[in-house]
Amino acid sequence: MESSMGYPDQAVVERTERRTNAPVALSSITVRTKKDLEALRDAWAGTDGNPKILASTAGCEDLSFSGLDIKCVLRGEESSGRNSVHNIVLAPGAEIPAHGLDHGDAYWVVAGGEVELTIGSKTAVLGNAGFGFAPPHTTQAVANRSNAPAEVFVIHLPAGIERGFALAKAKYAESGADTVREAWALLEPLGLKLTDSQPLANDDRVNCQQHRVDRKISTLDDLVALRADWAQLEPIPKLVVDPRECRNIAAMGQEARLLLSPEESRGAASAFCNIIHGGVDVPAHHQPTEEETFIILRGDIRLRIGNQTAERVSPGAFGFAPRFGTHAFTHLGEGESFVFSINTPGGHDRGFEIGLTEGGKPEFPQIIEAHGFTFHGPGH
Repeated sequence: MESSMGYPDQAVVERTERRTNAPVALSSITVRTKKDLEALRDAWAGTDGNPKILASTAGCEDLSFSGLDIKCVLRGEESSGRNSVHNIVLAPGAEIPAHGLDHGDAYWVVAGGEVELTIGSKTAVLGNAGFGFAPPHTTQAVANRSNAPAEVFVIHLPAGIERGFALAKAKYAESGADTVREAWALLEPLGLKLTDSQPLANDDRVNCQQHRVDRKISTLDDLVALRADWAQLEPIPKLVVDPRECRNIAAMGQEARLLLSPEESRGAASAFCNIIHGGVDVPAHHQPTEEETFIILRGDIRLRIGNQTAERVSPGAFGFAPRFGTHAFTHLGEGESFVFSINTPGGHDRGFEIGLTEGGKPEFPQIIEAHGFTFHGPGH
């Protein structure tokens, strides 16, 4: 419903903005078993997500062990339990061993250097902006075979893996290199299991074609129904070496390279490498039914998340807009900027598409709101 205050849901948006970068208390639930994790996620589900913007990951919680400089960038207490994000710098020779998830998804993006990324049965050397998606029962592994550090971000849906990393760090600190495998084994009750070179059920489906599933979207309820349709599909693991090889949705003055479609993620996410050229200015808006995460990979951006604006952020910067969280960005300088973004659940790509065909119509604000976008207008 249109609010007399200026745009739909403005009061909710303003309450959400006031939580930007607000400190959160960690849940007192101790997590060592699957049942513990389920209880923690139930507790998180009753909380509000907080907008978050970081110029770098330098001040984030340190969960490092075994040659892996791990920073917890976003945890379940900040995302209603929907997302956790970690930044991992791998020293030369460091590895994240082959493992799979019993439940939940992992989304990998390379931020710096080169890594050897395994998704399912495929392995490739990826540089900046390379991407991987590992749904349940899919092998995933990361190795730095180069002579320089390499940097990746990994997003897990739902949150909870951060508790496992904390356990692994403590175990490794206690006994050192002799317990690397034991440290990783502490994550098994949380759904992360080492594969011991055994193939997993989804491994042979990497980059398989998935058919498109559509329905007419006239209201936001139609988009929710379409997500339910996507949820019936089998997920497709993805490994992307070069984002420019992905489909381009030329939306809002940028190349929105679709790394992962909602059909491929069975509705869990739509992921993009946004290649932004000079002069692009995406105005303030929010999504009422999805989160959006941003990672700056190349170039300089003015980034707004919630009620805070970073006038210039560079590669390694991070933003998280929960449901009803304001966000906006502007490309700064010459050349191109690369911004990784992921929307959870999926469907954001449908909004980009409708903007190409319906953007000039007087009723476009209503059309785009049905696709999950609400633009705030001048002064907001």
